Amino acid sequence: MPGLLVLLLAIFLSFFEQYFLPLRLPSVGRPSPQPIRAPYDFLFDEDTYMKKVVEQELQEFIPVYDYDADESRRILERLESFFEKARQCKESAQAGGEKAEKCLRAAQDVPLPGAGVAELLRYPHLEKLGGLLRTIVANVLETGVYAPEEIPPGAEFIRIVDPITGKQAKKAVADLMSLEQAHGTIKDRLDLLKIDPNLRDLLVQEAKALIVPNLRFSLDNEEKLAAIRARKASQGRVLYRRGDLLVPRGKIVDLLDFYRVEACLSQERPNLLLVGMGSFVPFFILTFLFLLSLQRVPLPVHTSSSRPYLLAFFVILAVLAIVRAAYLFTNLTGYAMPVGAVGVVLSLLLTPAVALLAVSLTSVYATFLTHLDMGLFVYYLAGGIFLTLCARRNSRRTALLFWSILGGGLQVLLLVCILFLTREQPGRETLLRLGPQAFLAAPAAWGIAILFLPLSERIFGLASADRLRELADLNHPLLKRLLEKAPGTYYHSLSVANLACAAAEATQADVLLTRVGAYYHDIGKLMEPGYFIENQNGPNPHDGLEPMASYEIVKAHTRDGAELASEHRFPRPIVDLIVEHHGTTVMEVFYNKAQQNVPDALCSRDFFRYDGPKPSRPESAILMIADVVEAVARVNKADHPSKVREMVHKIIVNKFEDGQFDRCGLDTSALAKIESAITQTLLGYLHKRIEYPEDREAAEKVLPA
Repeated sequence: MPGLLVLLLAIFLSFFEQYFLPLRLPSVGRPSPQPIRAPYDFLFDEDTYMKKVVEQELQEFIPVYDYDADESRRILERLESFFEKARQCKESAQAGGEKAEKCLRAAQDVPLPGAGVAELLRYPHLEKLGGLLRTIVANVLETGVYAPEEIPPGAEFIRIVDPITGKQAKKAVADLMSLEQAHGTIKDRLDLLKIDPNLRDLLVQEAKALIVPNLRFSLDNEEKLAAIRARKASQGRVLYRRGDLLVPRGKIVDLLDFYRVEACLSQERPNLLLVGMGSFVPFFILTFLFLLSLQRVPLPVHTSSSRPYLLAFFVILAVLAIVRAAYLFTNLTGYAMPVGAVGVVLSLLLTPAVALLAVSLTSVYATFLTHLDMGLFVYYLAGGIFLTLCARRNSRRTALLFWSILGGGLQVLLLVCILFLTREQPGRETLLRLGPQAFLAAPAAWGIAILFLPLSERIFGLASADRLRELADLNHPLLKRLLEKAPGTYYHSLSVANLACAAAEATQADVLLTRVGAYYHDIGKLMEPGYFIENQNGPNPHDGLEPMASYEIVKAHTRDGAELASEHRFPRPIVDLIVEHHGTTVMEVFYNKAQQNVPDALCSRDFFRYDGPKPSRPESAILMIADVVEAVARVNKADHPSKVREMVHKIIVNKFEDGQFDRCGLDTSALAKIESAITQTLLGYLHKRIEYPEDREAAEKVLPA
C-alpha cells in the first residue's frame, strides 16, 4: 500500500504543473515570475523566428534623443539679450526714434522690419513684454522641439534622456513639437495679445530666428539598430526535450522567449491520460520489484514491523517532492537534484542494502520527474551509491560532510563525461553553469539527510548510529545523575552492557543499540534508588512493606525509565528496551514472601509479573538475559566454569519456558550463541586471583623504604 501511494504521488508530481500550473504566454519586457519549462518534446526553428524578432524589433524600435538643456538656456539668454538691447537703445536715444532704431538694428544679425522696430521702441512696458515672450518660448522648449527629418517614419514614441539623472522617459511624438509646430504655437499665443500687428510680426520673426530643436538624435541609436539587424539564430532548429528550461525565472522576457513558448503551445499536445497510463505500468512494476526485494533484505528491526517500509517510502517521496519543487520553482537543472539524500538517510537508519535499492528506485523516479535522459539516470545512480556506501563507512556528520564534498567532485566528473557523450565539446559557459550545480548537489543531499534524520527517528521510532553514539557517552547528563544518585545501579548497568554486547555480537544483533539500551535500562530507579538492593548500604526498606507494595515500587522502574527517556527525547528503540527488558517475568522474591502469608489458592504468580510487554526484538531479549545473569552472578559468586555455565543455562531455559522470547525472533540456535558468549565474558570477570600470605604482607609492611 505505501508503495502504491508513492507511485501515484510520483505520477501526480510529474503532471502537477500541467493541471495546476498550465503553460502560459509570458509578458514581453517583464521578468518571468517562474521558470518556464517544456512540458513535452517539441521542435523550434530558431532561424525563422529570429527573422520575425528582428523585423518586429525594428518596427517597435523607439529611438533615443538627448535633451539639450544648454541649447534651451542659450535661446532664452539671446531672447533676454534682445530685449535688454532694445531697452538700452531706447534709453540712449531719447531725442529721436531713428537713432534708437539704428542702434537696435546694428545689434541684430538678422534684418528687422522698420515698422515693427518703431512700435517695439515706443511700447511703454518693454520689460513685461519681454518676460511674456520669454515664458511662451520657455514653455515650447520645455515641451521639446525636434527636427522632423530626425524622427523615423511612422514612429509614435521616442525616449528622452534626462541630462541630469541620465534616466530615459518614454514620450509620444504627438506630445512633442516639431520646429514648424513650435513656430506656430508661438504665433498663436502672440495673436492673443492686444498689441500692434507690426510689433507682433517682429516678435514672431525674432522667436523663429532664435528657436532651434533642443532634442538631438542620439548616436547610440545607430549602434542599437545595427545590433538588431545583426542578430542571428545561434542554434538553428532546436529540439527541446521535456523539462528543458525555456525561460529562466527572473529573466526579462524578450521576443524570442515569447515565440519559443508560443511555438511550444502551438504543438499538438500528447494525451495526458495515455501518458499517465504509460507511466503507471513500468513504475508499478519497478515499485513492486522494490517491495519484493525489501522483503528479502535483512532489516535491523523486527521483521514483522512495517516501519522500515514506511520509512523508505517516506524518504523517497520527500526527496522526490524536493526535486519536483526545485524543478518547478527554480532555474536549477537536473544535475542539482539531491537524490543521494535517500541513500544517506536509509543507510544510517536501516541497512546499506535497503538504501541501495531505494536509491535505484529514486533515481528512476527523479529521472522521470526531470528529463527522460539515460545519462541523468546514471548520474543520479552513481552519486547516490557513492553517498550510501560512504554513509555506511563512517556515519559521523563531519565525516559525512567530507565524503559529500568528494561526492560532489565525482558528480562533476560524471557531468563532464555525460556532456562529452551528448555534445562534441561542451563550452566553457556550459561547464561554468552546470559544474557548480553538480558539485553542490552532494553536500545538499548531506544537508537534507541531516535534517531528515531526527524527524525520521521520531516518526518511525528508529535510531541512527550517530544518535546512539551520542547517548553512549558516559558523560551524558542522565548517566551522570545515575552515578550520583544510584551508583550501584550505574555500575550494574556497565557490567550488563559488557555482557549484552558480547551476546549481541555473537548473534549479529545491533551491538551499539544493545550497549546504549544496557546503559539506560534501569534509569527508572532514579525515582526510588533506595528500594533497590544494589544501592542499599543499610536496612532494607522492603522488610517493613507488604509484598504487593514492594512489587508495585519495583515494577514502576520500567515505566518511570520510559518516561524519563521520553522526556530526554530518546529514540523509540531505546524506550522499547527499557520497557521490555523485564518482559512479563515474575518477581520471585516478593511472590515467595507473599506465599508465606497467604494461601497458595489466593496468591497467584500472575499477580507479581511485570507489566511487559515481552521483548519484541533480539536486543531486548539479550538485555533481559544479561540483566538477570549479572545480578545472579553478584549474589552467587560462582567462579567455576561449569557452575557459571549451568547458572547461565538455567536462566535462559527459565525465560524460554516462561514464553519471554516468543516475540523477539530468537531461536534455540541464537539462544545457544547468547549462552556461550555471556558465559565466556562472565568467566573473564570471575577468574581467580593469587592469594598472598598474611605473613608476607606483614613483612612487606616493616621493610625499610
